[in-house]
Amino acid sequence: TALQLTPDQNHCYSLGQDNKLYRHSFNQTKQPVWETQLPYSATCFTLDQSGQHILMCGQNGASINQISVGGVAPVLKLSSTSVAACHWANANQCGTCVTAGLDGKVKIFTLLTP
Repeated sequence: TALQLTPDQNHCYSLGQDNKLYRHSFNQTKQPVWETQLPYSATCFTLDQSGQHILMCGQNGASINQISVGGVAPVLKLSSTSVAACHWANANQCGTCVTAGLDGKVKIFTLLTP
């Protein structure tokens, strides 16, 4: 499982063993306020600074997806090799996605943002 706070720190996303992504509100703690079945198995994820995109990683590689009311939609496939950890940081008009594989290799992807 994995967990990350949203940029506004009012919600958090969690990744369940059932291969679902959940959004929880800190104001409504009993049930998730949103959930979606993922199209592939993910082991970790990280959000961009807006909280509208998510970098999802796992045995199938790494891809950026857009978060919407209906679920997650693929935007960009970054890698097709197995990924064990990931991070996404933004500075100026540039985003940097970093992934680490089980083989110890680190890949760095630079994304231009509008």
